[in-house]
Amino acid sequence: AGAAINDTNIREFVCSQCQSTITGSANVSGKQLAGTPRTNGSFAATYRRPLSGERAAFARVDYLYRDTLQAIEANLGDTGSQRLVNLRAGLEDPRLRLEAYVTNLFENDTYRAVSYTPNLANLSFGNAIAVAPPEKRSYGIRVRFDF
Repeated sequence: AGAAINDTNIREFVCSQCQSTITGSANVSGKQLAGTPRTNGSFAATYRRPLSGERAAFARVDYLYRDTLQAIEANLGDTGSQRLVNLRAGLEDPRLRLEAYVTNLFENDTYRAVSYTPNLANLSFGNAIAVAPPEKRSYGIRVRFDF
């Protein structure tokens, strides 16, 4: 398990880009720093049960949390907070590991990243917020064989 709390409030900064093309104000004091979550954390729990000889069954759950990310210091576009749950279960021995897994179990649709993209050819028109699409749920089976 792990957690972090970050002081992401801007104490003093003049955002000339904010003034010229976004809000009309260069003062972003007190806003959240772009691209940095205030809080994040993770928790994992694993259960392991011996079966016979060196064989064992296992199950694991992971919970990951990330607070919202801002696109620009003006705080006009954000991802929202992200909560992901991943599961895995399987069998293993010293030479073979068979694992079934699911990532993003509850299909959280939070954007993975966000950024401000200015139009450098014409700073008075065409600015955009770019996002990285959400991680889709995935599932499958992994087999590892050591020889």
